[in-house]
Amino acid sequence: MSTAYPLARLAFTWDATQGRYLVRIDGTPEVTSGGVAVGAATVLVQTVRTHASANRDINGVVTPVLEVIGSGAAQVLRDGQVVTGRWSRSSAAAPTVLTSASGAEMTVAAGPLWVVLVPEGQPVTVS
Repeated sequence: MSTAYPLARLAFTWDATQGRYLVRIDGTPEVTSGGVAVGAATVLVQTVRTHASANRDINGVVTPVLEVIGSGAAQVLRDGQVVTGRWSRSSAAAPTVLTSASGAEMTVAAGPLWVVLVPEGQPVTVS
């Protein structure tokens, strides 16, 4: 899975030997201070609406607000597989619900979870 933001490229690659998705940012593997590859048992890709905030970054660029209350497209990557469906969340106090295209609940694997919030219209490649 990969996607590109204005100032960063993010990719997750399934490693069957380790049983997790390894993280690369701008093409460089993420590692801990001890040199261990950073990975996740599950990667959740949520397509979200955005709008401009009143804040600006150090370069004066307006920072977006990502809307995580509502619903949108979702992809769950776990065990080397991809399940496509939708996410929904009715309020800030409610959990995010993941539903497959068939209406079944999508679940995440035990272990680290990375949630990738992708603005509507931003391409995501899953291979």
